[in-house]
Amino acid sequence: MKQLKIGRNQDNDIVIDDTSVSRHHATIIQTNNSFIVCDNSSSNGTFVNGQRIEDDTVLKQNDKLTLGTVQVPWINYVSFGENKKSNGTETIIEEAAKPARVAESGHVQNQNVQQHVIVQQISNTSNENTNGLGVAGFVIGLISFLGSFIVIGGILGIVGLVISCAGLFKSPRGLAIAGLVLSLLSIAIAMLVVNS
Repeated sequence: MKQLKIGRNQDNDIVIDDTSVSRHHATIIQTNNSFIVCDNSSSNGTFVNGQRIEDDTVLKQNDKLTLGTVQVPWINYVSFGENKKSNGTETIIEEAAKPARVAESGHVQNQNVQQHVIVQQISNTSNENTNGLGVAGFVIGLISFLGSFIVIGGILGIVGLVISCAGLFKSPRGLAIAGLVLSLLSIAIAMLVVNS
């Protein structure tokens, strides 16, 4: 059984110089017929095909491995051998590649082969990093605040309040909180205007 350690520290087999990657983030274990990735209680998580893993997970040849926000081209450090069939089942014979290092420039270099692979940053515009309800609550709250001196501003404030409250349950919460504050202010101003 061979292991390929991945992390930010220089003592790893694959070194990734990125703050979203823990010092000893994950380990790929080679068994006789598979590769298994283990998260080492990292801060920002280990993902296979976009899904955060909690337990040891078998890696298939086309799986995308992501540590924190960095997509790791793990397939470049291992090689899949020929497929052999025995008793109706398929066994994959594999061989681990040489350890690699990641330079500060963001390139991955194999120690013996001058192969360069760019480590790709994952875009922060993925669905898990946006909060549509928070944005909608903020926009409605802003419109209601600007129109709070008329009765319609108070009605929009209530709508913005409801949507912003729903947005508080998603991440990031910044715009949802701002929408909540604006909606509350517009409701208060509209009530003062109506009562005076």
